[in-house]
Amino acid sequence: MMDKLALLIGLRYLRDIRTGRLSTSSLFSLGALILGVAAVVLVMSIMNGFRQELNLRLLGSIAHLEAVHPQLVNRPTSLGWFEKIKGAGRFLRFEALAWSNNQRSQVISVFAVDPESEKDITRIPEHLVIGQWEKLNSSPSGLVIGVALADYLGLVPGDKLDLLVLERPLRGSASRPKRLTFEVVALFRLGSQADYAFGFTRLEGIQELLSPVGWPAGWRFSLDDALAAPEQAPKVATAIRNNTGLAVNMSSWADTFGSLFQAVRLEKRIMFVLLTFIIFIAALGVAATQILAIEQKLSGIAILSAMGMTTGGIMRVFLIQGLLLGLTGVLLGAVSGTLLANYISDLMAWFENILGVTLLSGTYFEKLPSFWQWGDLFAVTSVTLVLTLASSLCSAFLAARVRPTRLLS
Repeated sequence: MMDKLALLIGLRYLRDIRTGRLSTSSLFSLGALILGVAAVVLVMSIMNGFRQELNLRLLGSIAHLEAVHPQLVNRPTSLGWFEKIKGAGRFLRFEALAWSNNQRSQVISVFAVDPESEKDITRIPEHLVIGQWEKLNSSPSGLVIGVALADYLGLVPGDKLDLLVLERPLRGSASRPKRLTFEVVALFRLGSQADYAFGFTRLEGIQELLSPVGWPAGWRFSLDDALAAPEQAPKVATAIRNNTGLAVNMSSWADTFGSLFQAVRLEKRIMFVLLTFIIFIAALGVAATQILAIEQKLSGIAILSAMGMTTGGIMRVFLIQGLLLGLTGVLLGAVSGTLLANYISDLMAWFENILGVTLLSGTYFEKLPSFWQWGDLFAVTSVTLVLTLASSLCSAFLAARVRPTRLLS
């Protein structure tokens, strides 16, 4: 009975006596909570989008694991030796200076691979814009490069591309440059640095030209979960040693790009902490609303005390008031934030059309990436409710300290 009474009184204190609607202070507090929660959800969603795009564009262009040993490149891979491996294939990688007839040059990394196996290792074969990946099977000197590199060098499929390779010497011999000529058979676009710096050719064709001893060569792997690559590396090395007797040098994408992903993850956490201050300020607004209600309802609180309502009952009145504001603000803010996260790309495009500018110019992104996650939504709503509850408790303690004898005397 007392809890029901506290609920009814708490609802009444949220409204303006004259209009019967939410008071102005309650509306401002509710609006601040909605904006705060929506802003945090939106920013977290955009950070998720950038990380997802980073996964696609960066990890989609490289193998998750590499096992390097010159003898491995001459042995067929076997997926049955490993766990949690999605694809495997042989490779040989070398650096070369590419130049063309327009007098431009660019240093690139060329991956000599098995064309069929590569489909299960990287996303390059899925992102061709001109030509066909299968042409590598029929062209020993075929080369697949990025659209950005082709535009820079002035090349189209069918053109010849010269590569200058500084062949690494065997023991006791001197380094010597070697010229290799390839035919561009296809172009890919992944929207990352790979478009400028990577080339792919057929392994069988390059083995006749370069020794695997002088260059990184062996097997490449892709995993179902790319983030598990560092912990899977020693397991893969052990499986190779047990089945082939070869001690390989293992490396993962984290050895090269791990710091970049750690920076993105750290940035997301820092943004969450900073944006939590917005929610904290909104929670203070709830406390200010309740303190104002206490000042306006001092006589009413005194009457309730005189009629026998306990200190705990009075506290529940204002706790219920704060929680109602908090729950409503969290719900509406979460819904608003997720809707904005879903349509922020379209809104950005609309603003760009109105302003006549491209806000993402100079980046790899055609639109602003964004997607929300249940974990982020739970974290934001939980923090908001805790802060709102804390501010409501402070206000409830102030209300409970009101002494009816002083006000009714």
